[in-house]
Amino acid sequence: AQQLILFTFQIRGNAMNSQSPILILGMHRSGTSLLANALEKLGLYLGAEQVPKLSEAVQFVWANNWILKQCGATWDNPSPFSPLPVRLQEPLAALLNTGVQLFWSDYAKNLQEHQLWGWKDPRNCLTWKLWQIVYPQAKFIHIYRHPVDVVWSLHSREIKTAQRIISAVEKQPVAFIKSQKSLGISSVSFDLFRCFELWKSYVQLGLDLPQEKVLQVQYENLLTAPLKTISRISSFAGLSMNKDRMTEICEQIDCSRKYAYRKHPNLKKFFHRICEDDLVKSLGYHL
Repeated sequence: AQQLILFTFQIRGNAMNSQSPILILGMHRSGTSLLANALEKLGLYLGAEQVPKLSEAVQFVWANNWILKQCGATWDNPSPFSPLPVRLQEPLAALLNTGVQLFWSDYAKNLQEHQLWGWKDPRNCLTWKLWQIVYPQAKFIHIYRHPVDVVWSLHSREIKTAQRIISAVEKQPVAFIKSQKSLGISSVSFDLFRCFELWKSYVQLGLDLPQEKVLQVQYENLLTAPLKTISRISSFAGLSMNKDRMTEICEQIDCSRKYAYRKHPNLKKFFHRICEDDLVKSLGYHL
């Protein structure tokens, strides 16, 4: 087993050598979908088949989930995967590279010649070191958001998801047990402090990206100064700045979502319990 771990796979080329991808990443509920929708309207190809309402290419979501699973990790329990031992990075990246070549035709069937391409997935925060090996010239756009807004949004989403799943299972419990499927419920998201720790894990990994490879974007700036922020992102990505589309994108952005937690007394109390955290303070969210 040790020999297998130490064995280094050679990546002999990837599925798109002529152009490197643009990876959109950020903690769940941090504006990755808003950002991806905007860039897609400006011409960034994000896959032929996407997860509904999320702008996530199903093939790359599968790849990220699969590679996390190899180390016993999941999106809400990244600790078995991160930090990933250096001697595992090349072998796992080689597996990812092989996977991309297998599903590339499905992902790229609508990709135009010379069109910029990439994919959006919050899990890229966990797996970016492997993707950087597969695509050494890849660019990354990392978006981060106020932790309390993220925590509450994630908590609310997962509570609703759990209620829906449990209601469905209760109607046919025997069939569900025989299927040996997982409920897919995130117990982490039921606790606000565990959600906060998850936010810290994702955001810190995104901030650890090499400065020359990444553009760091604050979600609140996207809301309050959309034209300036999207122009900056488009320039970094190499996308054309179509004025009509830029205007359309900006008009659809809801700036009221900035610091939404301040409308809720209990969330304001939660903020005061985490505002002295070092990462929170370093991002200016302690004020």
